[in-house]
Amino acid sequence: MGEKNIGVYDIEDTLCDLPEIRAMLPESIKLKLKGKKKKPSMYEVCWNVPKKKIAEQWKFAVAQCLRQMGDERKRLNILAGKAVYYGGQRKEFYSVVDRVSLENSDIHASRVALLVDDVYDMFSRLSVEGALFDLSKTRAYLEDVADDLDIEARKLRVDCNSECCIQWKKNSLLMLLWWRYLAGVVAENTALNLGDKGVDFMVWGVKQRMDSFVKWLNGSKPVYVSHPISEPRRHRLRDPNRKSFEREINTIQKDMLTRQMVAVMPTAIDEYRFGREPLEKKASKRLTLVQIPRWTGRLKKRWPLPAGRKELLWSPPRSTTDPDYQDLLLPRYWNHETKDLKRKEGKPSTVVRQKIHDLVEDLSEQVRFQISSRDHLIVSHAKGLVVYRPHWLGRKDLSSGVQAELEHWSKIASEESRCAFVHFGSDVIPYVQARASKEDLKNAVREVLREEYGVDLGEALKIIAQRKTGGHQLRY
Repeated sequence: MGEKNIGVYDIEDTLCDLPEIRAMLPESIKLKLKGKKKKPSMYEVCWNVPKKKIAEQWKFAVAQCLRQMGDERKRLNILAGKAVYYGGQRKEFYSVVDRVSLENSDIHASRVALLVDDVYDMFSRLSVEGALFDLSKTRAYLEDVADDLDIEARKLRVDCNSECCIQWKKNSLLMLLWWRYLAGVVAENTALNLGDKGVDFMVWGVKQRMDSFVKWLNGSKPVYVSHPISEPRRHRLRDPNRKSFEREINTIQKDMLTRQMVAVMPTAIDEYRFGREPLEKKASKRLTLVQIPRWTGRLKKRWPLPAGRKELLWSPPRSTTDPDYQDLLLPRYWNHETKDLKRKEGKPSTVVRQKIHDLVEDLSEQVRFQISSRDHLIVSHAKGLVVYRPHWLGRKDLSSGVQAELEHWSKIASEESRCAFVHFGSDVIPYVQARASKEDLKNAVREVLREEYGVDLGEALKIIAQRKTGGHQLRY
């Protein structure tokens, strides 16, 4: 489907251009926009216009978008908008999404998609000059702390200065995580209440293929692919040249598309990649851990992108040169002379290292919570589940995440739902060998082999042993 057949109608773009909205803005913003073909930003609108007024004008903006949609009659129509707004002056999240306005037209929604990105990309976009988290706002936070201590901000020691900067960044990232989470709640609720029976809903991380997303928009059923993530990452850190599993995973979405299936990948969001200080072990007959190493603030590299940027839903923020954001959480201090954030040379002090650890500890807990809630949200709305190589490299047990997703799926699956496991012989052989001595497992395997394939366990083990050196896949 070519671009000429796709129409995108942006609610916020239309909202910002309404005369009624412009009229409610301060004179300073009106003067800035006067005589120019520029619109006010949503940041300026949400900061200055009361939410009740925004809610009223949002309905007009939606109606205008739907009229334009009806006039242009594209094959695929996308009504784009934000599920949750943030009023910076009042420091509040709120939603103006109105189901009646979305249904007050001859055009009816067929599905709702929530597009999400890594929180580090979100922060990068919103920390440029003039944006919500403009880095210069660090100074205001620093001055507030200094004022509470009854001291000039310039007189704070570098370590204290750095602590404040770390705290400000943590607060900003946590706010973004909650903003994204609330957007998911509103978006799903909107989908469930549109029409008589609701419409299809799905969470789409933007670091996925555009063609898969468009295929889903056109009615294809989504299949969630559950696969190991943490272990392959650790494996790659030990051996940077070993990236075959990542490349293997990144081909799944394209391969499934050729078979008219739409895959939704968990690695489209990859935030839990915090680094720790080196392990300190106590020498003894058995090595024991002295203490849990502190978080360093350095991020590990994210899961590789599955395709070129032009093939993805995602476009990189203009403000970053490092797409992995490896230095994002490292300590910085506010330089009062140059009026920007600077990295302090040398090893951070114990105080700063502990502050970084506390920052990452808070952040990591929220990221872990959102990984679980987001993945289960996807499972809830997927029409199929593929568990890919759960015993990767002979892992004996399923990861807690995969196990929880399978249990969730078993509770919600209907007769039309499908769940498939994909195993490689090289993964399964060590697993079978390690557990074949357990009588209950042997009996279960015997029963499945006899009923499904008409062979006994001894014959099956001989076949597996013969193929042990190959890369054969065993599919169940």
